[in-house]
Amino acid sequence: MSKHTTTKPTVLVADDSRTQRLLLRTLLKQEGYSVVEASDGAEALEILRRKPINLVLTDWMMPGLTGPELCRAIRADRGDEGDYVYAILLTARHDTADLSAGLEAGADDFLTKPVDKIELIARLDSGTRILNMHARLLDQQKELGRLVGELEASHAEIERDLKIAGVLQEETVPPAFDHCNGAPIAAYHKAMHHVGGDLIGCFPIGAHGVGVFSIDVAGHGVAPALRGAHLAQLLSRPEESEHLAFAQCTESGSTILDPGPIVAELNRRFATTTEHELYFTMAIITLDLFSGEGLYCRAGHRPPLIQRRDGTIEALLQGGPPVGLLQAIPYAAYPFRLAEGERLFLYSDGIIEPERPDGSMIEVEGLSQIIGTLADRPADAVLEAVIEQVLVETNHVPFDDDISAILLERPQVAQLSPAAQMAAKASNERSSNVPTAAAS
Repeated sequence: MSKHTTTKPTVLVADDSRTQRLLLRTLLKQEGYSVVEASDGAEALEILRRKPINLVLTDWMMPGLTGPELCRAIRADRGDEGDYVYAILLTARHDTADLSAGLEAGADDFLTKPVDKIELIARLDSGTRILNMHARLLDQQKELGRLVGELEASHAEIERDLKIAGVLQEETVPPAFDHCNGAPIAAYHKAMHHVGGDLIGCFPIGAHGVGVFSIDVAGHGVAPALRGAHLAQLLSRPEESEHLAFAQCTESGSTILDPGPIVAELNRRFATTTEHELYFTMAIITLDLFSGEGLYCRAGHRPPLIQRRDGTIEALLQGGPPVGLLQAIPYAAYPFRLAEGERLFLYSDGIIEPERPDGSMIEVEGLSQIIGTLADRPADAVLEAVIEQVLVETNHVPFDDDISAILLERPQVAQLSPAAQMAAKASNERSSNVPTAAAS
């Protein structure tokens, strides 16, 4: 009975009394039931094993295999799988212990002898309804199993794709330690899941300049990661003409690239997609490695930190709103200066928002204190040490957000390449030869 039907099912009547079988067959056929007969329990069990019959009417007392023993054998045969067999025991017994024994053997219902036609049909109709409900549940269970299988297959495919996407995303992140135009650059990036919305990067500017940026796209998962991948294409390929920094800004005789127009152009491009809530915060900094003069633009991002020679930490606080929320927002760049050997830190919220046991967050002040204790560490060891200390202060509670950071250290001018020093000297000479307004 694998499918629900409104037609009357076939009833197997098991009774060693031919007269009783004849009586039951007559009553059942009058009500539209088909009937199959068995003269004892063993014959009934054999029929059930060969034919798809789900409704059994069996006498209690039979030679060889009694009614309760037949019920027990049916349950053993079918187990928890396959179509259900609804068994009704016919008995003259009224003792509670006997009825309990019948139920424990696997009977579903009882009919007392002599059989009353109205009660018989009512019990069979009730059994038929239960069988139909059971058949529907089996069908639904099979469909659910099929859907679960499809979901598991889809989930496995998505999981594989996300793992690949995570690898591809990591390829857009700078190596843990490298140099850009001679400046030491350390980077740390860890997505909460396979992919994340954090992005860090660096790019050279001419022969002796460098740019670094940190971006945090709102939200988690695939959509922020795709937005981050798009931004990586715009900011991380200076050798290509579509690199946003070089497409939107020119040096105009200066060795310092203005990051303000870069952020403004990003806002112009992405402010029309706010219905997706994929706005992002960012900080971008450009630095002339020869002079130490730099410009920074901060759009809703946590303030960049400078570690001075004496170990003190200075935060670059000026800035504007996140990118992608409002159209036609001007973004200004602000000057700063980095002495030789001093360091610049950019980082995402994930590093400073973990809570200590007392409920306080790391915050900018806590990160500044941690960085301040690491002044004697080489640049390539600082960021790992920062993450370790944050975990110590939070009792090693796992991060619940993407985390990323990038460190830029201004090298000694003497360590810059000869080509960079010659380019810087030529640039300074051009600047010194430009007449001032008073002289003209």
